[in-house]
Amino acid sequence: MPSNVINQSENGITTAAYAKNLIETALFDLFTTANTTGALSQSLTHHFVSGGSRTRALLCYFFSRTYQISENDAVKLACAVECLHNASLIHDDLQDKDTHRRGEKSVWACFGSDTAICAGDFLISAAYRVLAELSQPDRLPNLIQLCHEAVQKTVEGQLDDLSETDLDVDQYKHIASRKSGPLLALSLKLPLSYSKNSTLLQPANTVFSYFAKAYQMIDDLEDYSKDQRKKVETPEKTTDGLNLVTIFQQQGHAEPFLQTKALAAQELQLAYRSAAAFSEDVQALLVQNFQWLEAKLEKVSP
Repeated sequence: MPSNVINQSENGITTAAYAKNLIETALFDLFTTANTTGALSQSLTHHFVSGGSRTRALLCYFFSRTYQISENDAVKLACAVECLHNASLIHDDLQDKDTHRRGEKSVWACFGSDTAICAGDFLISAAYRVLAELSQPDRLPNLIQLCHEAVQKTVEGQLDDLSETDLDVDQYKHIASRKSGPLLALSLKLPLSYSKNSTLLQPANTVFSYFAKAYQMIDDLEDYSKDQRKKVETPEKTTDGLNLVTIFQQQGHAEPFLQTKALAAQELQLAYRSAAAFSEDVQALLVQNFQWLEAKLEKVSP
């Protein structure tokens, strides 16, 4: 999420820094007011104080405000998305045996596998708890359904990632879309549903499928060296983490890094085109984030 993104509301101009502060406060309140203690409280604090861009939460907040959802409810929707995303990070680190995240020890590496599983489970439950506090409870069933669908698709994508070997480019794109797309799309789908704009749910899936693939490809480019060193150990096999540069390399491409950059740019162009389904205000928010991703793509080098 670009740090200078702004949203015009009835209270004036809301900066991303202001919105992020609201979200951070609400996230910490979620597990402090729940009277979490011991390893659970310590592991959650460790995970959240280590940083994070809060991209999905900020997107959800600003989309919500664009659809005239109150600030209080916008923060709650944003927290629900962020809880689900961070649950996936904690579990993903454990499954991939990644010992560090955001420059600090990952939850499992610091507190053990059992605590990591429980911390992730708590955050999934917390997402539903925060939705229960929304001011329009009659809209809750649809929100719960959307959250479940996003979690299901993310889990299926993770399982595909863990089980697949010798991926081709199409398989990679399918997995990348399923692993990252659903929770990114949820940042728009929750505000759409809550504001009774459900006819746009499918366009939201489409635009964020392209965005997620570009996002993952750029992450691959940035993490190529690390992913080359990392091996995921299972009883059955040893495999590289999901990385498109590696796939192109294995296929014998002369310039795998440049090939990945080109494909990421292509996915971003498709995302731009898909954004046309939305109002000008929503398009503007989407375009700001596409441009942020384009800037990252431009800077990355072998």
